[in-house]
Amino acid sequence: MTNDPGRPFSFDDAFKASPAPAPSSSLPVEAAPPRRSSSYAIALSRSGRERRGQLLAWVSLILAVAGAFAIGFGLYFALATVELSASPFVAASHWMTLATVGLCIIVIALATSIVALVRARPRTVSVLALIATLVLPVIAGIMGIKLGVDVFAANTQSQATAMGTGAVGALEETLEQYGIDPGPIVSFLLELLG
Repeated sequence: MTNDPGRPFSFDDAFKASPAPAPSSSLPVEAAPPRRSSSYAIALSRSGRERRGQLLAWVSLILAVAGAFAIGFGLYFALATVELSASPFVAASHWMTLATVGLCIIVIALATSIVALVRARPRTVSVLALIATLVLPVIAGIMGIKLGVDVFAANTQSQATAMGTGAVGALEETLEQYGIDPGPIVSFLLELLG
């Protein structure tokens, strides 16, 4: 490159004049970080959503079991605590409240199991939660009623024999006072007492 005063300066001449530096092995070469595509971000968000779906499925399964227990115990004790007295349904109403709370828990478990079925991968736990939500309350209700009726029959028979012959008439009077048709209950008691 010549520095001629009559010739204008050119950048092309400046680059031609200086030699390019040779690559050196002593200089570290930094690799560019890999570009993450939008599908990578979608995969990350999907795996988080699937984990939340699995958690929701387990919560739904636990709610289904708790609701079924509440329904079963509520129905059993509601039937087992009915007494032949002036207020036969006081204790039973408290236990029916437990069965009602169990039914509400089952409704919540059903909703969460459906949401978990949509979100979770793999769907094994969410399908199990849905099946448990639909089947366990029915089984618990049937068992609670069956066992509760057996205890109710035994308690009623022992209370009626202790009260004597006027027990059926007193019970019929009490039921009519509460607005309940005593026909089926009185016939049931007459069968029990023989």
